[in-house]
Amino acid sequence: MPFDGRDVENDPGAMGELKALGIRNVPVTTVGEKVVVGFDREELTRLFGLSEKSERRAAD
Repeated sequence: MPFDGRDVENDPGAMGELKALGIRNVPVTTVGEKVVVGFDREELTRLFGLSEKSERRAAD
């Protein structure tokens, strides 16, 4: 799955984007207008349209 990684420690622009959204924690995942702060397996699975079966396979 293609993604765009941003390093908020070394990229002031990336840090500024998070601050503008009022976000102070990482990781942050955005898909379109949807923002997930922290690691929320259920929400990310739903957001990416994955099934529990594919989620388990990826963890193995």
